[in-house]
Amino acid sequence: LEEELTYSSSLKMAKKTAFSPFVGVLMLVLALQIGSQPFLMKYYGGKAATKSSLIVASEFFKIVISIIMLLVTKQLSEVHFSLKNFLSAGVPAIVFTVQNFLILTSTRHLDGLTVNLINQTKTIFSAIFVYFFIGLKQSKMQIVALLMMLLSSVLLTYGGASSVSKNTKDSISLDDWLFYGVVPIVLASILSGFAGAYSQSTLQAEIPRNSFMFSIELAIISIMIIGSSVLSGVGDGKQILNMGFFEGWTMWTAVPVVTNALGGVSIGLIVKFAGVVEKGFAVLLGLVFTGVFDVIIEGHTPTIFKIVALPIVIVGLYLHSSYPYVNPTLKESAKNR
Repeated sequence: LEEELTYSSSLKMAKKTAFSPFVGVLMLVLALQIGSQPFLMKYYGGKAATKSSLIVASEFFKIVISIIMLLVTKQLSEVHFSLKNFLSAGVPAIVFTVQNFLILTSTRHLDGLTVNLINQTKTIFSAIFVYFFIGLKQSKMQIVALLMMLLSSVLLTYGGASSVSKNTKDSISLDDWLFYGVVPIVLASILSGFAGAYSQSTLQAEIPRNSFMFSIELAIISIMIIGSSVLSGVGDGKQILNMGFFEGWTMWTAVPVVTNALGGVSIGLIVKFAGVVEKGFAVLLGLVFTGVFDVIIEGHTPTIFKIVALPIVIVGLYLHSSYPYVNPTLKESAKNR
């Protein structure tokens, strides 16, 4: 009986992140947001708007959207502020900030193609950290799916590179190329996997966190971090202090800001009800949609890489969601009883 219960628990854990219509809709919403975001920013984002103002505004709207969803779903009375939970949300918030700094450092010493290719390893690191945080293993088919995901990432990144600088490694010293280019982006990928897995372990704990409340806490901490840098005059902080927060904005700038906030809230739900790996598949599907919108909006011809990547993403997602890991020893023992 004990083994049957253990097997049942193992199967429950496997199904905890299984694909469902609800998760499918969330992934589709996130993919559409990611796919359309570059065009929304290009046409409505306000070319002179500061990056910090856009990020802070997006985080503010994440808070607004999350509160609205708490009200609509009648969960507001079920959540309460906890300093412990708030501080725990600071871990991924700080990690994401450091990650962005590392990516910025790397992009100054590597071409965009190399940065994007190395950065796709974050999904592999996510799967590794998910195992260490919550003990969720990957089945053989899921490992195949992860490799397919990595392959599609390479195809999408390579196909999206319109121009690549001629051997960036030759234009800078070997030490700069390695320690300021390759090492930072590898560390950023590891940190991305860590933060995603940490968030999943928090949202899928025995006493699970409310994803909307978690999004609110992350947004508040992000605003605090960026706000402190602005007040210190770091980056575009001096421009904001001199010209104002909304300098460079247009009446339409709020459109991409709100859609980006919707994407952030969707990520929280996907990580809670599916997992950080599934979020990675949604991001990949979003890149495919970017290619589709590029054809429709800009009139560009789709590359063979993007055409090939689409079925790989779909099949990979199907394999990963359909064949979760279940302890084979417990499974066989339960059958024999």
